Amino acid sequence: MKEYGSWLNFVAFRWFSRGSGGGTSFVPAATGICVGVTALVVIMAIMNGFQLGFIESVLEVDSYHVRVEYTDSIDIAALRDIPGVRSVLPFSEYQTMLKNEYGVMQPVKVKVVPTDFGSFDPSLIQQLNLAAGGFENSGNIILGNELARQLRVTTGDPLMMLFLNASEEFGLSSELVDLKVDRIFSSSYYEFDSGLVFIPAGLPALRNTHLDTYLGIKLNDRFADLEVVNRLVQAGIPAESIQSWRVYNKAFFGALRMEKTVMLILVGIIFLVVGVNIFYAMRKSIHERIDEIAIIKAMGCRLYTVQRIFLLNGMITGLSGALSGLMLGLLITVNINSIFAFLEAASFFLAGLFGAVGFRFFSPDIFYLTEVPVRIVFIEVLFIALAGCLSAIIAAWVSSGRIAQFHPAEVLRHE
Repeated sequence: MKEYGSWLNFVAFRWFSRGSGGGTSFVPAATGICVGVTALVVIMAIMNGFQLGFIESVLEVDSYHVRVEYTDSIDIAALRDIPGVRSVLPFSEYQTMLKNEYGVMQPVKVKVVPTDFGSFDPSLIQQLNLAAGGFENSGNIILGNELARQLRVTTGDPLMMLFLNASEEFGLSSELVDLKVDRIFSSSYYEFDSGLVFIPAGLPALRNTHLDTYLGIKLNDRFADLEVVNRLVQAGIPAESIQSWRVYNKAFFGALRMEKTVMLILVGIIFLVVGVNIFYAMRKSIHERIDEIAIIKAMGCRLYTVQRIFLLNGMITGLSGALSGLMLGLLITVNINSIFAFLEAASFFLAGLFGAVGFRFFSPDIFYLTEVPVRIVFIEVLFIALAGCLSAIIAAWVSSGRIAQFHPAEVLRHE
């Protein structure tokens, strides 16, 4: 049996590598799978880097994992003790305008947070890249670096914010309140850096402004939100006053999920095309080796034995292509920013020799990023590699059925 298996392996490897004069080689097919797997691993890792970066920025800075409408009956300390809860931050939010001393105005989204908000939510400080959490005094404001650039302000510069006040005695009124730039944050998310500001809850101008207060709850695992929501309901908080991140950002996360779904469908289509190409390569190989197959069958080999040779060819093609593509894809993904840096350096060097100007992949005038974000998701990488491997195996299995359509005596008689 061992010699029998060795004979099958010998024939399979021989047919896999033989080129012109000896039949179709399957090395090009394996190379095609390698290139496809490599490209898809790199593309999916970069897409995950962008998507997960956006998701983390949105959840950590603005929307939180769970939102609760705050009332005096809610004990914030008790919410922090719920298993899985990482932090609880009381806040309010509204839309208004900011004005600098030159009269330039920008629309902003304002988040009203406690003066020592860093003690409530330490991860917010990390996401905003701030050295400390809290305001130096109640008249300060924290804003994003893009918004600071648009308003031409820096730390310590004055700003004016528009406040709308409503009262039964005076009705609706407005006022411009003088503020001072406390610090400037950078969240690496353009929408926040260009349109989000933080002010302290103790600001005197807020006394006559009615704002709804919410509790922003962050979890150790954002996918445990439904469990935490059930615990909040059991604690006596009305279900209609609770929103998880899935509901609050339904349109945004739905678009990201649709993007990922479409990409996975494209992965399937790509390997379907690869499988069709391998199928026709196998059919051509069977036609070219019809004499050898007839001799093997005439020597007493059963049909399924000959088919096993082509299945082994398919397995060799799929495994060699998928594994080499997987290793190459992971190597490129891990070093993608170093590769771009090398190409930029080479571009500037060659441009300098000819007196031209080199190019940058991520010019700050066009892109709002300094490097490519990369996230490798194991299950997706495994899916891509398996899809590449299975496309070759299935194609080999389907094409090997052609062997049963001819008989050794007929083939050898014509020879």
